Amino acid sequence: MLNASLVKDSMYVEQPNNLKPETFDRATHFLTHSDCLRIKNMHKNVEKWEGKVHNKDHSKKANSVRQVDVYPIQDLGLAELIYDTVKTYNATSFRFDIAGIFDNLQLLHYKTGHHYDWHTDIGQGIYSNRKISVSILLDDKCDGGELVLKQGADRPIYMEAGDMVMFPSYVLHKITPVTNGERWSLVTWIQDIKPFR
Repeated sequence: MLNASLVKDSMYVEQPNNLKPETFDRATHFLTHSDCLRIKNMHKNVEKWEGKVHNKDHSKKANSVRQVDVYPIQDLGLAELIYDTVKTYNATSFRFDIAGIFDNLQLLHYKTGHHYDWHTDIGQGIYSNRKISVSILLDDKCDGGELVLKQGADRPIYMEAGDMVMFPSYVLHKITPVTNGERWSLVTWIQDIKPFR
């Protein structure tokens, strides 16, 4: 027979008083307009690849999950600036164990019709250690192309060129279809040496 006091003790452990991580945080005017233009122009010296993700259901339209042009960017100074800034925000907003940026930055170019449907940034293998996703808007002259986070209800995040948004990599998010113009952004992921536990 179970000891009632042991059951009670194990079922009603006092909860820690730590606040839960924020859903997202924002650094407004992280980059200047001239910084944004300089980064956008990096695409001229880099070979792009098409960031297409197809639905497993082949009866649906191809590229129904993601369509965007991706330019891998290697800029250690920029990566260090991003990491140092995120580290400061992480200390109060998320409080995750983080170690650095382990991959190239990605310059993303969404043209009319391009989008990225609901997804998270955590996956298997090298993607399992992602902790904080970072998105920096470089150009705000388009219709559509909004970053939307799933927070109970869908929440579009207002951004101006140069703003940086940070959120836990397990949060569902999407980029709505660009209906006019083009959207340029820079993204990366802050990682740790081990996944969430």
